[in-house]
Amino acid sequence: MKNIRKEQGFTLIELLIVVAIIAIIAAIAVPNLMNARRAANETSAISALRSVGQAQMNWSMENPGFTTLANLVTAGILDERFGAGKTINGYEIGVAAVNTDINGRNGQFGTEPGYEAIASDRSLGRYDFTMHTDFVVRYFGAAPTGMAVGDPVGS
Repeated sequence: MKNIRKEQGFTLIELLIVVAIIAIIAAIAVPNLMNARRAANETSAISALRSVGQAQMNWSMENPGFTTLANLVTAGILDERFGAGKTINGYEIGVAAVNTDINGRNGQFGTEPGYEAIASDRSLGRYDFTMHTDFVVRYFGAAPTGMAVGDPVGS
């Protein structure tokens, strides 16, 4: 009488099926994860612009006009994340002095000194953003379908 031993374990086909199922699930999940991360980075950039705007208001209460990002960091109004060459969740934040339109009338009533804060994408985002002294964050460079560059975000 022969002693028959039953082999235990998985066959190669069973292992390949499991690997294929994991690959399919990953192919579905990774793009959704990237979209969620991109949206979070964009929200962070908008928040950073609002922080710059608040810092500019704080600066202008004690000093004439507005200032550079470096001065806001040096004065301790903004933290080191806003330092030169640094990025916040994939966005580089910058500030430039500009003359802003008084009352938004295309210069009809003249202009006044102001600033423009820009959040430029350096990694995963789709859009750049800008904000002036009016505290309205707008699309800059590109906008979603159905919107134009310069339109307010969330409108």
